[in-house]
Amino acid sequence: MLITTVYGQVFLLVFLLIFCFFDLKTMQLDLRLFLFSLSLLSVCYLFYLRTGHVLAGRELGFAALTCFSLLIFSVLSREALGLGDALFFFIVGLTCGFTRLILILLFSFGGAGIFSLILIAHETICGRSCKSKRIPFIPFTAPILLFFLLQAGGFL
Repeated sequence: MLITTVYGQVFLLVFLLIFCFFDLKTMQLDLRLFLFSLSLLSVCYLFYLRTGHVLAGRELGFAALTCFSLLIFSVLSREALGLGDALFFFIVGLTCGFTRLILILLFSFGGAGIFSLILIAHETICGRSCKSKRIPFIPFTAPILLFFLLQAGGFL
């Protein structure tokens, strides 16, 4: 997978930092940024193949299928999971593969769920309603993505 290469790791780290910033700042993802990232990912994969690596077809196929499912869920649920988040996971899935994508989703949803419960408890104790609050989701992916980057780089 692309995450095992230095350029794949650099791409994913820069991608993560930019998307976290945009998600925290605006809670939206610019489609041009996504398309640019997808183009850059394509160039990374061309370089990956040119250097003699072999694609893991099943890993990429299942990752793409999972990401398309997230995109469909985002559209059908009127963005219960934001469209930007689904697009983010599309790039992450194509970079990390299916197995890592599932772990990233699991830990991200778990972290966001725990944070949401704490937020709901805090708002309830303070006597405020938190029904209309939305939290950025991409920052919850940062710890597990950084873990995978360190692991793939041989630091763990």
